[in-house]
Amino acid sequence: MKIGKVAFLMGFILTFATDAPAQRQMERIGRAVIALNIGDGQVYVGWRMLGTDSDEVAFNLYRSTNGAKAVRINTEPITTSTNFVDTAADAN
Repeated sequence: MKIGKVAFLMGFILTFATDAPAQRQMERIGRAVIALNIGDGQVYVGWRMLGTDSDEVAFNLYRSTNGAKAVRINTEPITTSTNFVDTAADAN
């Protein structure tokens, strides 16, 4: 068998001989929520979507000021983004 044929055969075997799907590389990281005062009484809130989150994941955001009871600030669960602009936050 010629070297070209051997190389082709080995490439074919290595390419198609496994049934295991490729695994994603992931780090163990947290949600990492941030909040930034963007002016005009608005606060941008952003957080990470994790590789382990399900496709049906939904988020609710809560605000607590000066140790007061936390109040939900979104009206519906957030399902299409990991961003929110709080227009009622006290920037002081």
